[in-house]
Amino acid sequence: MKKIFLLIVGLLFVTGIFAQAPQAFKYQAVARDASGNILANKMVSFRISILPGNITSGAVYSETHTKSTNSFGLIDFEVGNGNNPIGSFKAISWSTDIYFIKIEMDPLGGTAFQTMGTSQLLSVPYAIHAKTVEVDNVDDADNDPLNEIQTLELNGYELILSNGGESVTLPETPGDNWGSQSVVTNNSLEGNGTNDQPLKVDDNVIAPLWSNIQSKPAGFDDNIDNVDDADNDPVNEIQLLSLSGSDLNLSNGGGTVTLPLSDLGDNWGTQTVQTDATLEGNGTSTLPLKIAFQSALAGQTLK
Repeated sequence: MKKIFLLIVGLLFVTGIFAQAPQAFKYQAVARDASGNILANKMVSFRISILPGNITSGAVYSETHTKSTNSFGLIDFEVGNGNNPIGSFKAISWSTDIYFIKIEMDPLGGTAFQTMGTSQLLSVPYAIHAKTVEVDNVDDADNDPLNEIQTLELNGYELILSNGGESVTLPETPGDNWGSQSVVTNNSLEGNGTNDQPLKVDDNVIAPLWSNIQSKPAGFDDNIDNVDDADNDPVNEIQLLSLSGSDLNLSNGGGTVTLPLSDLGDNWGTQTVQTDATLEGNGTSTLPLKIAFQSALAGQTLK
């Protein structure tokens, strides 16, 4: 049998624009015989394999194509859309490894494939990787461009999750309903928590702990008013007056005033007084004042 040669013309760029990148790429070649003659209008078969890492590794994907060459021996097909696929072309992770393409051909259109060659894929199929932007093949745990950040909305009692996240109806009486539901309290509070009787502190029963009161005056630290003076002030107590010469003193820091030395009024014991005949003496220490002795005359009646 003649040895068939396959002249690879090239891999065509992926057809379609970026946003519509198909999961396939074009392959085109010209089949010739050992003498270099074109195999025109011949039915031939191909087996295409994608190898990761190096040319000797096992295929992660393979497929077959059976097609006739044209009058120039030219044949083309789409890698990724072949027959009898083994593996998943869409599942190939183009971004995580280098890949090689292995070409096998049967010039009679059967399955007796002969290896034509293996070469590294350099750029064309990696346009397929750009499709991950369109179909969200990035590893974000869900692979769904629509299943992204969602928002919560409350409409009445209906809790709604955006982007088709459905909704739930909350119970109409969630927990205590302040304003209408009454509450039970002890005697430190007044009211029942309703609109008509709001809850408040009962001022009449508040009894703060004496130990919690700040800045207590001296004498009160034992929680007892130890001074019985009707004013509860240990500083404001009874004071005493004293006279020293002309200085009049008030005890407990009440101060001192000096009395005037003149115009002190009558000075009994040194000052003389004027009297009539009914009194004797002049009011001094030497001649004390007394009632004068008067004897009755004969025939007079004492009254």
